[in-house]
Formats: sequence, structure tokens, C-alpha cells
Amino acid sequence: MKLTNKQIRQIIKEELKKVLNENISEEEMLKIANLLLSGDQGFRQAVLIGQDLGAVTNYKIIDKSVSDDFGAREKFEHNFNPSPELMKAIASVLGEEIRGFKVLPTGEEVLDGYDYSDPERGSDHHRFQHEVNEGGTNCRYFFAIYPNTKPNAPFKSAKMHVYMYSEKLTN
Repeated sequence: MKLTNKQIRQIIKEELKKVLNENISEEEMLKIANLLLSGDQGFRQAVLIGQDLGAVTNYKIIDKSVSDDFGAREKFEHNFNPSPELMKAIASVLGEEIRGFKVLPTGEEVLDGYDYSDPERGSDHHRFQHEVNEGGTNCRYFFAIYPNTKPNAPFKSAKMHVYMYSEKLTN
């Protein structure tokens, strides 16, 4: 089987991301989480760093800015999938306990697959949120973890999402 240069570069890039992600300390991941939660500019910087480290994947930004008789509003929707390590760091910084998360005697991190019901919204995932105002820009963050429903499913197999909505009124 013959590989193209593009395929070889992609393989090397993926392997480098794995190595970099394995070598990032918990303290460094907490710094990235703090930066991410600091507001619009910090969020954007943390996403760039996270993408380089493989801790942020599938990043999308949608411009929802509008202008009307009352002025202009810069509105952006950001979303991405965090690595399990980044999601744990975010939860730690916010003082959130990830329900059902535990470490087995083998050292494997798992979710028990139960106790995720959200009576307010009738969903089966764990979510938490954060809000910060940064110099006229309001940033609302939403975090969601969708566990694999079987007991003791690997934590890394849960689907994790981060959403951040920023809004700034301009004249």
C-alpha cells in the first residue's frame, strides 16, 4: 500500500498530538481550563492551544451578529468536543462534581452509567454552566457530558461538548 505525502503528514500529526496530550500535566490542563473560562479572548486562546495539543476537536464558530434600530450586536456561538482531561479540568476549576465518575482499583476512569437524569429537562446527561462578563462582552458557557449508558463505561467514551455564546452590544 502506497501512502501519499498528505496521508503521511496526517499520521505524523495524529501521533504527535497523542504524545503531546499524554505529556501534558494536570496543572497545565488546569491553566488551559482557567484561560478558557476567563472570557471571549481567553476562550479563543485556549481553543488554539487545545487544538494544538489535541484537547480540543471539532471546533466551530458561527457568526450570529445582527444590526437593527437599537444598534449592532456582535454574537458568536462557539462549540467543540473537549478531551476527557480537559473536561475534568474545567469541572475542577468550576468546582463541579461529575456525577458517576469514579476510578476503579485498576486505575481505569469510568462513569457508572446511572444517575444522569435531569428532572428539569428530562435528559440523560450531566451538564453545568458558567457566565462571565469581560469588558462589555457577556460570555455564557454550557458544558455537557453524555455517558455511555452501561455501568462502568470508560470515561473517555462519553460524548463531551463545550458551548460558549459571546455577545457584545456595539453602536
